[in-house]
Amino acid sequence: MTKPSFLKVFNTPGASIDIRHEKVPYFKNPWHFHPELELTLILEGSGTRFIGNRLDRFNKTELTLTGPNLPHYWHCDPIYYQKDHKLNAEAIIIRFPENFLGNGFFLLPEMYHINNLFKMSYRGIKITGDLKEQTANVMRTMMQMDGAERIIVLLQILNSLANSSEYQILSSISVGKTYKTADMKRINKVFEYLIKNFKMPIRLNKIASVANMNPSAFSRYFKAKTGKTFTEVLQEIRIEHACKILVEEDYTVSRACHECGYIDQSYFIKQFKRITHQTPLQYQSRHNKNFTI
Repeated sequence: MTKPSFLKVFNTPGASIDIRHEKVPYFKNPWHFHPELELTLILEGSGTRFIGNRLDRFNKTELTLTGPNLPHYWHCDPIYYQKDHKLNAEAIIIRFPENFLGNGFFLLPEMYHINNLFKMSYRGIKITGDLKEQTANVMRTMMQMDGAERIIVLLQILNSLANSSEYQILSSISVGKTYKTADMKRINKVFEYLIKNFKMPIRLNKIASVANMNPSAFSRYFKAKTGKTFTEVLQEIRIEHACKILVEEDYTVSRACHECGYIDQSYFIKQFKRITHQTPLQYQSRHNKNFTI
């Protein structure tokens, strides 16, 4: 994870929306934010997704909408960073400002549902069900469009999303409204350290020093900016990794426990169940067709 910054999206003068197709060894954008909304369709790749104060596994076919200034980051699995690997990370990304059709357009009574969608996007939205597949197909065709046709189709996509119940709100707070660039730099250092070292014991005084703060001040600051305590975020990173290796690597519960930085297996199971609402064995059996108890 590299140093985060404000990301300037539009490089073409006069462009109202930006559509790009990325096919890379791994997703390279750091933990970042920008004033545009972003609709992201993952075509290939897997790893951990950070949106606001929420982190989850991501896989291909995932579709999300992130709102203005909401920090986000797709961190690919370690194999994508290994030399000479043959995998690709691939996505179609549409970025657009809230006022891409004019300052007052989405305030019209007829645009009420889309305006409400924009408000929900400040917490990040994951699109699910048949709507996800339908939207993904339309996004693929948009790559062949130009000019007004793209704008018309984007409006149709937004209308479909706004009038559907097939979605999940991600971040528990509208983090994008509370971040400044200085905050992003400090919080990023913390996340970078946690991602690299979550398998090791991490004490409060150590993580506070990473943020160049004393422990009590750091605890208050981190909770105010992310909506969660440092310990809660660390547990989520560890359990997210456990979910991956239980299914993809077919690890035993004992091995997953130690691989994720836990010493006490009963405590690991307790935290796993708190976060996923399943025991490790239940999670493994439900996500791995070849697993037998």
